[in-house]
Amino acid sequence: MVKSLLSKDMKQALQEALYLELYQSNLWKSLANQMQRSGFFGTQKYFLAESAEELTHYQMHVDFMNDMGDCADLPAIEAIKDKVKTLGCVS
Repeated sequence: MVKSLLSKDMKQALQEALYLELYQSNLWKSLANQMQRSGFFGTQKYFLAESAEELTHYQMHVDFMNDMGDCADLPAIEAIKDKVKTLGCVS
């Protein structure tokens, strides 16, 4: 068995980063779904690309943890329940 090179605090910080990356990916995907339903297909495409980018960041963290002899726990992600009301600017 490989000994982890990560301190307990570092592993906890990385686990928090993993959660944030997955949450953000889900948030962008939720927004993309709402944009598709509203007919904003260009905006949908943008948000889907952002979602994919967050998953790339997630995987980079996982790969780093594996390289350091540790294993990432897959965090539970809370559901996105917020709905978009407008795409207008806030003044």
